[in-house]
This record gives sequence, structure tokens and C-alpha cells, in this order.
Amino acid sequence: MMDATYTESMPLEVSTIDATWEYTYIEVEVGRLKAMMHTINQAGSEGWELVSTVPAALGGHMRDAALTTMLLLLFKRRRQPHR
Repeated sequence: MMDATYTESMPLEVSTIDATWEYTYIEVEVGRLKAMMHTINQAGSEGWELVSTVPAALGGHMRDAALTTMLLLLFKRRRQPHR
């Protein structure tokens, strides 16, 4: 899933009573979202489920009228049991 146009976090493991989840994200430039569909679909084929999108601003705080230039796409998937 590595591509020069986005970054991927290290998966974070979170345990609940029934399941253990891992989380990751992809940073996408707003104008490149359509071009990134293959990468997003690849994440889905690897078991990642898109659970949220978060706008990100560069060049200032959101309250200072900065433009949203990036989207963070947040994904989760069930961690496979260790065998």
C-alpha cells in the first residue's frame, strides 16, 4: 500500500471485550482523492474499513480561515488472532 502521495501510520492495537482492532490512516491531498481510489480500494481488499474522514489544514489553524488541503482517511480492521 505504500505510495509517495500519502503516508500510512503504524497500526495501533486496541483491545475490547470481543475483539482486538488495529487502526491506520491515509493522508490524501483534497485534489488527489479521485486519483487515490485505487489505493483506498486496495486498503479495503486488505480488510481495512473506512470509518471516518477528517479535514486537515496547512498554513494555520482551522479558526484562522486556513484552507482544508488534506483529508485524513481513518481505517480499522479486526486483528487476526496469533497462531
